[in-house]
Amino acid sequence: MSRVKIVGGTCFGIGILVIGAIVVLHKFRTKDALNAFISGQYSTVEGPVEQFDPMPFEGRRLECFSVQETRFCYSDYVVTPGFRNTASHGGPIRSGLIVRIAYKRIGSNNVILRLQVAK
Repeated sequence: MSRVKIVGGTCFGIGILVIGAIVVLHKFRTKDALNAFISGQYSTVEGPVEQFDPMPFEGRRLECFSVQETRFCYSDYVVTPGFRNTASHGGPIRSGLIVRIAYKRIGSNNVILRLQVAK
């Protein structure tokens, strides 16, 4: 077998393993988020949106904000469980907006399970 076929096959195999690991990890995180919401095993925080840093329309960074010192970051371009609709793509979050958030820490992120906006 030629060297090119060996290297190509190895790269293909590694790529399949990486994609498989990403799919499995996403499935576990989604299941954790759903189970937390259904069972009520989540935290809540309410108050005004502070330290709002919107994501630019073309992406390239996360949109982040805090409510009572609890930090949330997300992006339309990153597939994660929970809320991830950025303001630049029609999402509701704005600085000073009064919200109530049900969230669960999954991995290193606070995942928004339910977002309620005051009228």
